[in-house]
Amino acid sequence: MLLSPLQLSRDLPSAGSTLDNSTHPPTGVPSPPETQDQSTRTGTEAGFEESLRRSKRIAGQKDGGSAAVGEGDGQDGGDNPGPRRAECPRARRTDAAGTVEEMQRHLLSEQPRKRSSLPKRGKKPAQGWVRGAPPNATREGGLHIVALGLVTLSVPLLRKLGDFLGRLPADPLPSSPVPPSTNTALSTLAAVELSDTSSLPIITLSSVPSTSTALSRGIFPPASLRPSILASSSAMANLPSSSTSPSLFVSAMKKCHRLEVGTMENDFALMLSYIEAAFYIQWRQKESPDKKAVPYRALAAEVEDPSVDSGKIQHFYSAGTRLIYLAAASSMYIVVLIAVCSLRSKFCKEDLVDVIEEIGYLLASPHAPEEEHRLSKDCGDIVRKFIVPEMVWIKQVSAHLRSSFSLSFPPNKEGVCETIPFCEIERMNKKLKQFDWSYWNLPEPDPCWKALVDPSLAPALPFLLDDLDLSESCMAEVVIVRTPLNLKATSCPVNPENSKSWTALERQKAAKAVVISDVADLRKKLEVFHAGGIKAQDGYLCIRTEIMEGKTLLIQGADEQLIALVITNIAKTLPHIADNATTIISAIMEGEVYEVDSAEDGEDFEFSASHYGYWGRYAQNGDGAPQDVHPNLLRRPGVSRVNFTQRVPHPSQEMKDEPEENELIAEFIRLVVMIVEIHLKKLLPKQYDRISVTASQLPLNQRSEAYPFGGYVLNISVSTRGHRDKGDLEFCVVFPLGKWTGGGLGLFEPGFLFHLRSMDTIIFPSCDITHFNEDFKGIRMSLVLHSDKHGERWVVDRFGWRPRD
Repeated sequence: MLLSPLQLSRDLPSAGSTLDNSTHPPTGVPSPPETQDQSTRTGTEAGFEESLRRSKRIAGQKDGGSAAVGEGDGQDGGDNPGPRRAECPRARRTDAAGTVEEMQRHLLSEQPRKRSSLPKRGKKPAQGWVRGAPPNATREGGLHIVALGLVTLSVPLLRKLGDFLGRLPADPLPSSPVPPSTNTALSTLAAVELSDTSSLPIITLSSVPSTSTALSRGIFPPASLRPSILASSSAMANLPSSSTSPSLFVSAMKKCHRLEVGTMENDFALMLSYIEAAFYIQWRQKESPDKKAVPYRALAAEVEDPSVDSGKIQHFYSAGTRLIYLAAASSMYIVVLIAVCSLRSKFCKEDLVDVIEEIGYLLASPHAPEEEHRLSKDCGDIVRKFIVPEMVWIKQVSAHLRSSFSLSFPPNKEGVCETIPFCEIERMNKKLKQFDWSYWNLPEPDPCWKALVDPSLAPALPFLLDDLDLSESCMAEVVIVRTPLNLKATSCPVNPENSKSWTALERQKAAKAVVISDVADLRKKLEVFHAGGIKAQDGYLCIRTEIMEGKTLLIQGADEQLIALVITNIAKTLPHIADNATTIISAIMEGEVYEVDSAEDGEDFEFSASHYGYWGRYAQNGDGAPQDVHPNLLRRPGVSRVNFTQRVPHPSQEMKDEPEENELIAEFIRLVVMIVEIHLKKLLPKQYDRISVTASQLPLNQRSEAYPFGGYVLNISVSTRGHRDKGDLEFCVVFPLGKWTGGGLGLFEPGFLFHLRSMDTIIFPSCDITHFNEDFKGIRMSLVLHSDKHGERWVVDRFGWRPRD
């Protein structure tokens, strides 16, 4: 029987389903007899071959041969020797989807068709029900957004919460004795939504040295010392300032900060208005003759404002419903977190119903088995370790403010409008769950939420950012070890042909490394080990960071050349990062972090590397180009396609494809980068000046998330083969994360094998030292800060495109 193109398209796996079908045959596609052995070919390949046979029969061809369907290896990006793992879901998705799309177009007479929305043919469903969702039913893209949303709610908070809570109005807003009508509420909501952010009332605590510090420590001055200065945007634009330039600069910076905090305040007020509007709309719906339909047009007519039409009211209702659902799953303090983390637009405007449902389910039941909420255990840990104690903290802090958090509801049967404070948790949750959100009921709240009623049950916040002293005082004692080693006299012994064999041999030597007992022992052994300015013995000295006892080790070669700088006190300085790094990064990079034994794959072991930074090494040279023509109007003779973005330092592909991941990881490691910067400025000032210049002159003065470096790399399950990073400027910074055994970092030319603990940081000239890793077992990640040395020419002459004198 001949198949129509529509039937054939239903038999083919869709482009978005390749990942889920990689180990299971597509529904409705019988496997040919020779493909029943799954150890030789997967069900997806069998489905492709069967569909191809059918297409050839349709075209009158003989049934023979099969199309080779390959799976991409993923893009490494840069000169990292380990490409992204093929089994990494997010690495496979693009390549696999493109392959399937090409196959569909080929089979359907090379005409791209819209995929059928009809359900695929499959077996008759079994009778009855089984608890738990099947793993292959997950909505991959949506669930990743869920994980990112949860991490966004947990990572940056106390610093921003302090700013936000410290600038709320000191007195409660006056409430009308008469309940406002629905049209008044909707008109007010439209005005709030369209208002200028900075027009909201703002309180400045000028007499308090650090508002966020006072809030985080629970220190609140008496009311007499907290004068409120209500300021509009025009008032702030005319702040009195001295005529001196430093004062003008300070005034401008503070004004920018105040207005940014104002966006949080505006979002908070707007979301509360959304919730109140949703309750009023549903209240009017129940009063209407047809209680099932929402009278949007009638409500819009009552408002008597042409800017508030029925579509606008539907938007208010939808946005408010989503927020009510999330608040019912946790508490009304979720609105504060959403405002502080700038998630209002994402949660209220994007069509992500599944995402809101998943977040709500996970908030209410963070201990639920993974098969129920289809997210990793790390997301539940984030709710329990971060979000619950943050809400408890907000509740405690808000009790000290003269401005209370409360929500007004429509009149009850007695005609009385009820106003419930956020802090009355049980009463508020009962009211929220009376709302009909036209979706599934939430599960019973997890016991961890009892901490909002009884704060003694709440786990301690894992960090108080304002208690950190990020200055030179955070530096530990520096121990300097000097050696006559001259790195300039060496060359890289590794090339693409011998990379695997060379690394295997050096790993064998590293396994027999001589263990250093203390700094004195290191100095003594280096006198012999580096005699004559080169490594005299073919072996390694094993340096475990425990011997430093929290001190910083600086190893210098000939002419004070940097060999290695090891900082060992960052984990102690930033315990909240050290203790929660695996949980946070696992949630951000959903499905990519798991335990690994790298020795099992031997020489073929590969790992995941995500590059977030700016490249200059592939830039097109503008030397000789006419100076009176815009660079975007020039091309080489005979060239029809030009990539104009490569005429400037350009972002990596991961920065374009994964902006949320980049932002979250950068925020999580922000304090680590600041501590590293303090050490570089103090101990390596010349090198610091050189790398910071390239990072501060990116196109349009773009901010580098890893400043003073131009970018960073996140390596997951990392064990590199021997290589040098020729494109690095001066040096790189490496700090591993996780829990593992093995995985030592070998530096070939000096003959060092560093065994680093999680968050121990090493800085070394990666462009001049051949380095590799030992095999490891467990979870091992690393973050590498680096700058592209080719970006220096952009600073000098804009890659040759700058007009010449």
